[in-house]
Amino acid sequence: MLEVLAGDPEAESWAKLLLREHLDPTAAFDIVYEDAAKGVLDLLAALLAKASGRQPDAPEVLIEAFACMGEVLVFRVTRHAVIKRLSWSDLGNAERDRIRSALSWM
Repeated sequence: MLEVLAGDPEAESWAKLLLREHLDPTAAFDIVYEDAAKGVLDLLAALLAKASGRQPDAPEVLIEAFACMGEVLVFRVTRHAVIKRLSWSDLGNAERDRIRSALSWM
């Protein structure tokens, strides 16, 4: 997920659309949710449920799925701040490897 959200240069335009629809939903929100967000959340919830012996539709599991998605989305939404604060020139392969390593405890 990190590769797609933070590594794909084309992801910026659709990330802006997703963010805009989540912050200020229009009639397109249901389409964006069904076509993009729901599938990722369902997959994360299934993985969390399997690992913990809970049901994937349990509210706690879904909350954890949102939190996991947020951990990765932050690197798209705050991309420029991450690059600036860490004194990186880009968010390339080496930088994404460092992010993955730092988040591996999750």
